[in-house]
Amino acid sequence: MTDPQDTKAPAPTQNRFIERFRQAGGQTEQFIVLATDDNHHGVVEYTRLVVAGCMLGRPNADIARAVSTVFKRNTEFSERRKEEAKAKAAAGTTQPAAVPTATRG
Repeated sequence: MTDPQDTKAPAPTQNRFIERFRQAGGQTEQFIVLATDDNHHGVVEYTRLVVAGCMLGRPNADIARAVSTVFKRNTEFSERRKEEAKAKAAAGTTQPAAVPTATRG
């Protein structure tokens, strides 16, 4: 999992690792994602999907579609949270909204 904007594990470092791994005979896929955190490093949720898909023998296209779906939902949730925070700030309240433990679409 690579976010090209990752500030903690820069993409060039990840790309070199993957290249060397493949040169040594390893088989790996690299999925490019956009993490929604400030450091663009929070890819654990996507990684879990990819690992599960690989373990189940799913085609890369299916795995990529699952990652895309989760990304879309995360982005929508993040945007809703930002809008809620703006509305509360405008109303003079600072109490954060509840964070759901799971979402369904």
